[in-house]
Amino acid sequence: MFTRLLFLLMVLPVMCPAQKVVGDSLLATERSIDRPLTLHARQLRLTGGYVVSIVSRRFDEQGDVFSLRDVGSSSIKHRFKVDIKYGVNDFVQVTTGIAGTEQVVRGRTEYIFPQQDDPVVSHQIINKYSGLEDLFVGLDLRAPLKTRKFDVALGLGAYLPVATSEAQRPNHSYSLAERDGEPMQKFIYRYYYPQGQGVPVAQVGALIKYRMKAMAFSGRVDYQHGLEDATPVEWKHQFDAEDGFEYRKTTYTYRLPDSFSYFFEAEFQPRRWLDLFLNVSGHTAYRGWVSLDGDLKVAVPYQTIAICSPGAEILVTPRLWVRERLDIAVAGKNYDAPIAFETTVMYNLFPF
Repeated sequence: MFTRLLFLLMVLPVMCPAQKVVGDSLLATERSIDRPLTLHARQLRLTGGYVVSIVSRRFDEQGDVFSLRDVGSSSIKHRFKVDIKYGVNDFVQVTTGIAGTEQVVRGRTEYIFPQQDDPVVSHQIINKYSGLEDLFVGLDLRAPLKTRKFDVALGLGAYLPVATSEAQRPNHSYSLAERDGEPMQKFIYRYYYPQGQGVPVAQVGALIKYRMKAMAFSGRVDYQHGLEDATPVEWKHQFDAEDGFEYRKTTYTYRLPDSFSYFFEAEFQPRRWLDLFLNVSGHTAYRGWVSLDGDLKVAVPYQTIAICSPGAEILVTPRLWVRERLDIAVAGKNYDAPIAFETTVMYNLFPF
């Protein structure tokens, strides 16, 4: 789906003949640093993005980095995202967007050597995180300030629980194999985790932008809060040598942590078609809990991450923009510390 979207964004300028309308003239003359925080009236923007992350490090509870390769759980994460924005007028913008994730974490195979003549036992855990995330809908309201140097806006939004949130039944396997000519019992445990939250999440935030002659500084801060407690599914199993694995599922109560996300960006535009930027972003989650047995609640560990992202945006045509970014995790606690490469393609038009 994402490949088709990128193809559509690339061929639209060719398929649709250029028209000398006010909107096209505006896109042709407006620099990246001069863009307002919301779209222009009747402007439509289609955006497709792809992120590939190398997850080989993680921040521990004290904020120290350790290698996931050393514990045998490094992985590659793929994330796709699509969003649509529309300017109702020069001060009101509506947004809808959705994303999907694909990540397989293969744990290191471990061996148990019995003291008796029993066969060696090996076991490996494979966790797969995949599927669509919840649908985001948002509304941005920009203040009607008379100055062009300064911009401020209010962002309202919500994540709607349309994606699958119930974990799929595991698919464990058992087989007899050989290791160094000796019999071995081989166990592989496969778990599947969806990306939906299962509950609606409200979001409120603030946006700001300040412009100079060849530079601009912008920032955004958002607060997210789950509106309900979730009841996820947990799968348990038992193994019988004759019947194989048997599964049963149980539910537990989960309070989604409250979270803050932010970004601050400095832009420098040396050419009309080239915009260079440095972005610092982050995410902090706290106050969540899990209830596994009655009223007993166990706090979810505090999580935080800070990411530094240099990048560039190229204006291929006045309507078509391509944005490349490198994400480097520089600080955090209880969080993966990936290095990620992100490509975003944006296509703009004034359909009405």
